Amino acid sequence: MNRLITEVEENFHGTIVKDPLRWLENSELEETKEWDAKQMSATVRYMEEIPNIAKLIID
Repeated sequence: MNRLITEVEENFHGTIVKDPLRWLENSELEETKEWDAKQMSATVRYMEEIPNIAKLIID
């Protein structure tokens, strides 16, 4: 995955806030979809290691 580099900065009442992950707000980008899939995969692997996790999940 080629991570998108964004140079987004916003000024909030005199405080400059950088947002290098702004590109993730565009859910139509292939890079965002790939990032999301990798994050979901990591979450599932983590959750599968928790004992009795099935009892906590509500259908």
